Amino acid sequence: TNKSGYVSSGMKLPLRHDESITILGLPDGTRYKVTETPEQDWYPLPKSGVVDKVIDKQKTSFASFYNSKEAWPDVGLLILHKTVAGGGDRTKEFTFELTFADEDGKELEDGFSYSGDRAGTVASGESVTLGHDETITILGIPAGTEYTVTEKEADQDGYTTTVREESGVVENGEEYAAAYTNYKERPTLPGDHPGSGSKEASDEKQTRSNVPDTGDFLRLWGLLSVLFLSVYGAAVYAWRRYRQ
Repeated sequence: TNKSGYVSSGMKLPLRHDESITILGLPDGTRYKVTETPEQDWYPLPKSGVVDKVIDKQKTSFASFYNSKEAWPDVGLLILHKTVAGGGDRTKEFTFELTFADEDGKELEDGFSYSGDRAGTVASGESVTLGHDETITILGIPAGTEYTVTEKEADQDGYTTTVREESGVVENGEEYAAAYTNYKERPTLPGDHPGSGSKEASDEKQTRSNVPDTGDFLRLWGLLSVLFLSVYGAAVYAWRRYRQ
């Protein structure tokens, strides 16, 4: 990570191109609001410059800001994120199928570019792959588009998946996130105390009792200019950043 420290509600944090911060330990149900200070001749996405949401412990939450020198058309963006927890294979890749349809249910023919830990173009009916702690952002999705993201390997090979499918309708100037966590129990090794699992699993269980679940993490992806955070809670952060 580039930096670490603590952040509390009301603090302001500057972020530059291709930087972000990850805030950990926000309690389930916490309402967070992130506001980017307006900069002359820059156009943010989300167009309001504000992300105002509620933490769900089963999901990773995002606040992403893309800034352009040209006004954005009537579009939104979609963020995909993958987390592997417990004894899961952190080198394994998971496949996500996406569909994009108009208000009449007809699939869109155009493809959309994505960037982040991977880059490329994806169209309705096509798939992308993500590994542990990887994120992509799909830009330029027309307002009114109905999207669906389905993980093909959900609840397979001993994994428990928090979300199998995410869907929604893109509104003008808004952002949406589809975050998936796959958890697998650590194997019990010979010599471990019966019923207790491996020492690593026991240590993890003790640790997990004292810290929030992975789903409590609030990932804040910033882009260009200055990003001001007003988050209800205190946490450790590390950062990185994106810009269009």
